[in-house]
Amino acid sequence: MIEIYVAYWMGTMIESLNIPHKASFEYSEEKRNEIINLALEKNLQVMLYQISTTLIIMIDNGRFKQR
Repeated sequence: MIEIYVAYWMGTMIESLNIPHKASFEYSEEKRNEIINLALEKNLQVMLYQISTTLIIMIDNGRFKQR
């Protein structure tokens, strides 16, 4: 993988993470784990999705339900 893309479910940014919606980072296992661990420490849900060489990390505070 080459890139990590972070997005919030339904575009609702969660201020406590200090990661902007649609943020992009160079891929590394350390960065991936840092983002996931940060979200889990804040009691948020995380969904991973891979498209080609991009890992998409979706973050939500509502269990990925319809709004």
